[in-house]
Amino acid sequence: QASAALSQETEVRLQQTRRAEIAEKQLLGAQARVKAMARQLATAELLAEERVRAAENQAMARNRAADVRVNDAERRAASSERATSSVISEFRRQTIGVSSSPSLHKSSLSPSSSRRSVLSTSGSYKSLLGASGLTGGPVQRSSRSSASLAQGPTRTPRTSTRTARSSSASV
Repeated sequence: QASAALSQETEVRLQQTRRAEIAEKQLLGAQARVKAMARQLATAELLAEERVRAAENQAMARNRAADVRVNDAERRAASSERATSSVISEFRRQTIGVSSSPSLHKSSLSPSSSRRSVLSTSGSYKSLLGASGLTGGPVQRSSRSSASLAQGPTRTPRTSTRTARSSSASV
C-alpha cells in the first residue's frame, strides 16, 4: 500500500510539473506577444506623430498660400480703386471742361448742338472706361462656383494702371 501511495504521489507530482511547464511556456508566449504589441504601438505612435507633423505643415503651407492670395487680391483691389478714381477724376475734369466752355452757356444753342455736346461727353466717358478696362454697364456677378472660389483666384490678363492713365491722358 505504501508503494501504491508513493506511485500515486509520483504521478500527481509529474502532472503538476507538466502543468507548470505548460504554464511557463504560455507565460513566455504571452510575454513575447506583449513585447511585440509594445513595439507595434511605439511604431504606430511614431507614424501618427509624423502624420500629425505633415498635416500641420500642410495646413501652414495652405495658410501661407491663402495669405498670399489675400494680399494679391487686396493689391489688385487697391490698384483697381486707384484706376477707377483716376478715371472718375479725369471724367469729371473733362465734363467740367466741356460744361464750362462758353459755347454751352449761350442761350441760343440749338437742340442738335447741345445733343452733340452730351454725346461727346458720354463718348469720352466710354473711352475713359475702355482705356481702364472697365465697362459702363451694370456690374456682372461671377458665375464661378463655391468650389472653384475655394481653389483661389483665377489669373486674368490685366492692363496696368500706367497704361490706363496714359491712355486717359491722351483722350
